[in-house]
Amino acid sequence: MAKSTTSLLQRITAYCAESERCTHDAVAKLKSWGASPEEIDDLLQKLYAGKFIDDKRFANSFVSEKWNLDRWGKIKIANSLEAKMIDENIIQNSLDTISDEDYIQGLNELLLKKSKEISASKSPGDARRLLSFALSRGFEEELVMEWLEGQGFEM
Repeated sequence: MAKSTTSLLQRITAYCAESERCTHDAVAKLKSWGASPEEIDDLLQKLYAGKFIDDKRFANSFVSEKWNLDRWGKIKIANSLEAKMIDENIIQNSLDTISDEDYIQGLNELLLKKSKEISASKSPGDARRLLSFALSRGFEEELVMEWLEGQGFEM
């Protein structure tokens, strides 16, 4: 192995070891360091073999973090993973780790908190603001509309 490839391997393994990374992240970093396509392929094989990168593990970690810590909805999470070129099946399997009950409860808590911040009038304007807020967080419109109707918001 050439000296530059050895150096790149050390750098990329350190990069992948410091935080969960996906293939897309590793390739982008290697390109930024000037690695050739052949070197990238070779290094990726070594990273997979050493379990430094695993897109399935990355997606599970990403979903867990974005759901549990940031309260992102499934649409926003899926779009973010798609942007990192994660396979559709991996994305869906990772999203399935969020239970429907937990998801609805999380949406409920988020919207209750936000509704207290904006107003107690339950007017159509408040409903639009809550809908816009929930959509920006990546929640499904149907679920938000059901919640708004259930809470007695005027539409």
